[in-house]
Amino acid sequence: MNAFKEKHWLPDEQVVLLAASRHARQNAFDLHFPAYSSQDPKTGEWRFQISVGQFDTASYTGSLTLTSIDPAAPPTLDHGYLTDPAGRDRDTLVHGLEIALDIVGRMSDAGYVASVLAPDTTKRSQEDLVRHLEMSIRTCYHPGCSCRMGQAGDQTSVVDARGTVHGLSGLSVCDASIFPILPRANNNLPAAMLAEMLAPVIGG
Repeated sequence: MNAFKEKHWLPDEQVVLLAASRHARQNAFDLHFPAYSSQDPKTGEWRFQISVGQFDTASYTGSLTLTSIDPAAPPTLDHGYLTDPAGRDRDTLVHGLEIALDIVGRMSDAGYVASVLAPDTTKRSQEDLVRHLEMSIRTCYHPGCSCRMGQAGDQTSVVDARGTVHGLSGLSVCDASIFPILPRANNNLPAAMLAEMLAPVIGG
């Protein structure tokens, strides 16, 4: 409660909706809807936010570019959001927005929500939702797969099944970066499982 008194925010992600979009593969969910609430310290008004997160993305290639020879200068990071040529990620997230708006609409009908701040509920066309998506998209702070595990001939892989970097001896990696694909869950437990599996191999 001290954090709430200071910041007027509660980390209340206790109920999370998992859902399958129209592009979900293997009969598994690919959408994650965490919920948060906060109170305006001036008005006392409560706000409720439902975020739309996507797992199993097709846009998985970004770039990191150095901006200066100064080692303290921050690089330019492009996550490559919504860059898959087929547009599957964009359509998946728009479907997620539609689901979230349907939930909020039901809450409004039940008297729990007085108004919707964003997106504009008077604009529900695909084009309107795409514009909202493009303006608000960001990371969900569960990065992985940047040092992917795979066979030596795979151009997208960096380490083998033992975590050893291809082409180098004595160098291993054991963290969420070596996941071949992003788990459809928070990364902490999969990373712990990975460490248990590879620690004896790397240590030996």
